[in-house]
Amino acid sequence: MQQESTSNQRPVPIRVLVADDSAAVVKSLCAWLETQPRLEVVGVAATGQEALSAAKASKPDLVLMDLEMPVMSGLHATEALKREFPDMKIFIISTHASDLWSETSRKCGALAFLAKQRIPQELPPLVEQLFPQNSAASA
Repeated sequence: MQQESTSNQRPVPIRVLVADDSAAVVKSLCAWLETQPRLEVVGVAATGQEALSAAKASKPDLVLMDLEMPVMSGLHATEALKREFPDMKIFIISTHASDLWSETSRKCGALAFLAKQRIPQELPPLVEQLFPQNSAASA
């Protein structure tokens, strides 16, 4: 007896936490993320401290962490999350695009540094690299 094809199964969503102190950025970023078939927003935070609490509660696969936030910076929050969840994937996002911030972000444990205005172009290939789909199921 032949097994039922798995190609009709939906891929397991990649759970995303968005941390940014700008409500407008959070709203637009979440709206864009919801259009991405593999991504599911599981939480938002407006400060680094809120990002820690939200990450502990929602256990996201990926955190998009603003560089500069009140109470605790995105860099400090990234360091704290990586201490507690070493396998958590974190991308620092910012309007400040520079090699210095990119290098500092990586030293704090972030896997990537993305300019906010480039997220729609740069995030999808990074997601595919970090969370490859099972190509055998779709063949």
